[in-house]
Amino acid sequence: MNFWERPGPDTGWQLDAFALTEANDVAEAMAWADEHSRGRRFELFVEIEDEAVHDFQTPRRADLIRLTGTDPNDGVSVEVLIRTID
Repeated sequence: MNFWERPGPDTGWQLDAFALTEANDVAEAMAWADEHSRGRRFELFVEIEDEAVHDFQTPRRADLIRLTGTDPNDGVSVEVLIRTID
């Protein structure tokens, strides 16, 4: 579950990601999202492989299928300026 929030028009999107481990079905996951979204847009995924739950510092490696939502960064190019400071 990814929640996306953009604090202002001149800022990038902020991601708040969760792995729902005790949802019994999609309806339960959607209810959880509605309860915790605080108006943020979200994406809901299902993992293809069963993967053990680790601490949040350990990246999950299972392939995902998006069930609903969109990534607001899809198709958006961003100009990045890099400056060397002496």
